[in-house]
Amino acid sequence: MLSNPKAAIVVDGAPDHPVTDIVQELAKANGFYFSREDSRRAASQVLHKSPKLGSQTVFLLLCTEGLTESSIADAVANLKDQRPDAARIVVYAQDGEWSGSLALDCIEAGACDFLVRTSYDRPQLMDRFSRALLGLPAYPRFRNVASLTRGSSVFIVTPFAPDARQDCNSGISIALKRLGIDPFLADYELRPSFLQGSICEQIKERKLVIANISQYGGAANANVYFEIGYTRGQEIPVLLVRHRSQEKVPSDLQGVEYLEYDTCADLALRLYFGLREPVT
Repeated sequence: MLSNPKAAIVVDGAPDHPVTDIVQELAKANGFYFSREDSRRAASQVLHKSPKLGSQTVFLLLCTEGLTESSIADAVANLKDQRPDAARIVVYAQDGEWSGSLALDCIEAGACDFLVRTSYDRPQLMDRFSRALLGLPAYPRFRNVASLTRGSSVFIVTPFAPDARQDCNSGISIALKRLGIDPFLADYELRPSFLQGSICEQIKERKLVIANISQYGGAANANVYFEIGYTRGQEIPVLLVRHRSQEKVPSDLQGVEYLEYDTCADLALRLYFGLREPVT
């Protein structure tokens, strides 16, 4: 079995982790060799000693117990080095590791997906692990977004509640910055003394507006919807984002492309992969 060109390895510092059973089930169904190793070093040694194992595809689920946040991306890079062309690495992070910056560090180190524990049920995990196992993209590209160039600027429409700030800074802005796109939030440069018209003038200069329509505090934000309406009136593409726990998009916004997210990491990844292909 150590010569099987397809392998699935769970790298797990905590014994009896429930995701192990999911990966083992998928491995068996798809003809993959399966093993569980208790550390990144142990997984690397298995691959190093058996060069044919996983030479075609090796799925690695990296559970982050026992790793410091600063070492997670390094662990991804070390595992990727074992099978540069074949490795499909999914990071399964602990609940507190929701940072969009950490998620994108892992992607840039060679991971194909980053999941935060408790954000996904078993069917969702089956789907995400299956996609990685089979080499399918984890996140779709946005369909109705104009091509963006590095150095361009995207206007962000968002409420200014603390939770909204967190989603903006650790989700939206970090994804744009990693793509070389400048995130422009109204209060970065505009002051309360400016009229609404000043914001509208800023919107007109952009090829894309991202609007967070999540209802922080339980109520829709009137300014957000005004700016969405103005953007649509100017025929500028607008991408709506909404926390999955929120109500459905209002009927008058049906047809506008939007994405749902669970955590800041999820939001950052969906934007990063959704916008990455058009960026030139």
